[in-house]
Amino acid sequence: MTQGHVALDEHLPRCEHPGGVHPSEPEPPERLLVHGQRRRRLVRAPAWHRDGIFVFARPDTDQASVENLEIAYNYFEDNTSDLGSTAWLYIEYVCKGFNIHHNVLNASRSYYAIRVMGDGFQVAGNHVFANNVIANANGIGDGMHIQESSGIQILNNIFYDDGNAYLVAKSSMAGFFADYNLIYRVGGAGPVVGLNTGPAESPGGDTYDLATLKSKTAFEQHGIAGDPQFSASFTTIDSDPSGFAPKASSPAIDHGSDLGYTSDFAGKPIPAGSAADIGAFELQP
Repeated sequence: MTQGHVALDEHLPRCEHPGGVHPSEPEPPERLLVHGQRRRRLVRAPAWHRDGIFVFARPDTDQASVENLEIAYNYFEDNTSDLGSTAWLYIEYVCKGFNIHHNVLNASRSYYAIRVMGDGFQVAGNHVFANNVIANANGIGDGMHIQESSGIQILNNIFYDDGNAYLVAKSSMAGFFADYNLIYRVGGAGPVVGLNTGPAESPGGDTYDLATLKSKTAFEQHGIAGDPQFSASFTTIDSDPSGFAPKASSPAIDHGSDLGYTSDFAGKPIPAGSAADIGAFELQP
């Protein structure tokens, strides 16, 4: 297994840091961590390809894979850059076993908040995306697009006013599962999830509102459609992510699944009530 790269962007050009495993190491890597960072994109056009955190490994070059990466407790926000491409979290080529949880992704200047793709390689990704707030409410964007990466789990997330909460390509349906997510669209009813889609540039596929998704598939049987009732108005949340914490009346409270996490975005204990909350913040008594 050769060395992969983890590139953490705050300003372009990208700064690449080593991840993965060196050829002399026979075992998988220790858990890699990206914890507690703020990623603010300030690069303006013509910098078209802009990512908050970009992780990739190309086995057709000298990088076999990046595995067992944990990305947690990060806040992503940007209200100054021009619209461009492509995601706050961009996971490309042979990446496996990521645990991405308790991040807050405010509206990006991109088409997707999170994008996962094999880019020509079919990957058993087996990533977990859990207890994040994904609010890509920028007028052009969706929450997630997943392509050529199987075994993805999407659990306990709040999707706030994304065009679609998540789009899963036909190449990623094997082993896919989603449940316990809270999905809210400010404009009301309409499709919020796409399955068996095409590539990110032209997804298509089978689209569902939450009620139809529940009735026709095994997904989101505990999912909720409703206003997450953040403690601050979404339009006023900028540099302080605490506005994404839920009010006591939020439907996110005590409606999540126990995934074994012990602390939320703010470092507070989980659970604080009868069950874990949905989203990045756990309401404390």
